[in-house]
Amino acid sequence: MNNTGQNDGTVDADVDAPEAWNTSTGEPGTVVAVIDEGIDINHPDLRDNIWTNPGEVAGNGIDDERNGYVDDVNGYDFANDDASVYDPDPISGAGDEHGTHVAGTIAGEGNNSLGVAGVSWRASIMPLKFLGPNGGYTSDAIEAINYAVNKGAKISNNSWGGGGYSQALRDAIARADASGHLFVAAAGNGGADGVGDDNDVTPSYPASYDLPNIVSVAATNRNDVLAGFSNFGVNSVDVAAPGVSILSTLPNNTYGSYSGTSMATPHVSGIAALIRSERPELDDAQMKAQILQFVEKKDTLAGKTATGGRVNSAASLSQQAAPPPDTTAPDTGISSGPSGTVRSASASFSFTASEAGKFRCSLDGAAFSDCASPKSYSSLTSRSHTFRVAAVDEAGNVDETPATRTWTVDTILPTVTSLVPSSGAKTKDRTPAISAVVRDSQTNLAKGDIKLFVDGRQISASAFAYDASTDKLSYTSGTLSYARHTVKVDARDAAGNVVSKQWTFYVVR
Repeated sequence: MNNTGQNDGTVDADVDAPEAWNTSTGEPGTVVAVIDEGIDINHPDLRDNIWTNPGEVAGNGIDDERNGYVDDVNGYDFANDDASVYDPDPISGAGDEHGTHVAGTIAGEGNNSLGVAGVSWRASIMPLKFLGPNGGYTSDAIEAINYAVNKGAKISNNSWGGGGYSQALRDAIARADASGHLFVAAAGNGGADGVGDDNDVTPSYPASYDLPNIVSVAATNRNDVLAGFSNFGVNSVDVAAPGVSILSTLPNNTYGSYSGTSMATPHVSGIAALIRSERPELDDAQMKAQILQFVEKKDTLAGKTATGGRVNSAASLSQQAAPPPDTTAPDTGISSGPSGTVRSASASFSFTASEAGKFRCSLDGAAFSDCASPKSYSSLTSRSHTFRVAAVDEAGNVDETPATRTWTVDTILPTVTSLVPSSGAKTKDRTPAISAVVRDSQTNLAKGDIKLFVDGRQISASAFAYDASTDKLSYTSGTLSYARHTVKVDARDAAGNVVSKQWTFYVVR
């Protein structure tokens, strides 16, 4: 917490916790879920900072809040499926040292004349045990994450890892992100050789999941040098924090020094808790920005973490981070414009975006260019056309799935040709067959689109035939008088274009 050069350390190679305490020491409403081993919740430096579930009655054997967990007054033990969050060995008394140690670094009570003070020494710790003496199951870790989110904890400390990739675990952390939950995770302690590995090359989960709410933490020693055991990664590890010979709480009212990225991680969780105590309106992305943007840059960490620095609680608490970069593309919608088949050779489209910015438009596959709503076109040819518009927000993010509208311009009238009897023809047949080819170049006509008149009288649609495959209208008249006769065909296409063709023929003796 405060490196004054003791034990051959470098002065100020620490997280500047005492300086941060001039601003805030945390507050009980800030809850940090410790997903780990169990925690000795009766330790004198922890007991007053252990979260209490307001919806549960202690020891009554009833799931009072009906969340599936009986008597989860101070958290839950997912490894043993019970509410006891501290399970020492009944003979040796050993067990749950790791979780207890982590909890003390986050929120060991301060100003009480006892052992240690945590980074955020008035925050509340939510014990969520899923690890036992022989490790734990990913399914239990997922259940613990879900519990933390459902109970409103906005920060979790995850000083564990080493398993393979799990889509289910990644999905659980992603769901936590959607709830504004910051997932602080240990980068890992290398392999069997005890030497730190490059997480860019060999991922260490859960810290290596590419999710925006994860803060991956490496460990430094008392001289601000990356610990030899600590994993690193200029792309996959965010920050470093002290993780060598860290003094903290241990079970049975004791204290001890541990090393590991597991010990570095709770420093960062504690800083997150300090930030949230002062600015509870911040979401996980904003808390992460406050932590990452105010690290102390160190040459020894250049190329080892994404920030190249060690966390600084005072700077993160007192300064204002720039907003995280906007990488979300806007959504685009077309609110009005032609569709289907229309007669007009002009078109006008109105469109909207989900956020402020500009638009780029394209017609019929042409390159996109800047435009504004409404966008109008004229002198369009009779054919199918496609209009596309993509919103561009103020950060330059472009909607990669533009709003699209396809329609057909049809200004061409249907035609009536191949007249039988032909115009002016003379026939001795008093029941002549009347026919014509009635065709539209853009759409297929149906009988309902056509009207037939003989000598001014409309012929019922049931009385004439129309073959859409050949576009031929056929009608056999009743007995006609010896005289001049008039035939008229009206046809309307889908766009509303109407043609009216009239001709005469003669029935003679």
